[in-house]
Amino acid sequence: RDGGVLRMRVLILLVAASAILPGTDAAGKPAGASDSRSPYSTEDVVSARESGRFTLDFVMKAAADGSGGVIEDWIRAGGSVDDRDAKAQNTMLMVASGKCKCEEGRCAVLNILLDEGQGRPGPPAAIDLGNAKGYTALMMAAAYNQHPCAAKLLASGANMSARASDGQTALEIAVSRKAVEVEELLRAAGALDATAEVEQKDEV
Repeated sequence: RDGGVLRMRVLILLVAASAILPGTDAAGKPAGASDSRSPYSTEDVVSARESGRFTLDFVMKAAADGSGGVIEDWIRAGGSVDDRDAKAQNTMLMVASGKCKCEEGRCAVLNILLDEGQGRPGPPAAIDLGNAKGYTALMMAAAYNQHPCAAKLLASGANMSARASDGQTALEIAVSRKAVEVEELLRAAGALDATAEVEQKDEV
């Protein structure tokens, strides 16, 4: 059994490495490079700057759309990797983990926010911050069944045992949302739900 668990954990790291190569997107381009499928072009950013629309709301929408270039521009202009929106207190990492289309391997935003050597000034994003409901980036990935995002976060050291304000862990959120792929990923990585935790304590 232990050998099977070890093999599954190795598989998780392989999935993270193959689906989201540090510093590149699925096409092998540098993270943050313009993508023809991204709705944000260089002209869009220039226009937003000139019209005063290059705000945190603009950047959060770009994070949700997986536009790494916009995130790079924001950080280089003096923005923080951990800036939060006013309403939900989400960071760019939380938004990207739950919304951007990482199923296609385009996790440029996560690469830029988490990896070293991305041309990003300053430290990486704080991976285990919680929003207004206490949801971390990993919990957001679980809530929206974003398997590659969850794999990337786990490979980057996300805390599987963190709890939201309602007491749920990422695994329990995945179960309640029927996010089967992320649930399987978290279980393979060693995450326990409340029942398993009680049973484990009883055994001790």
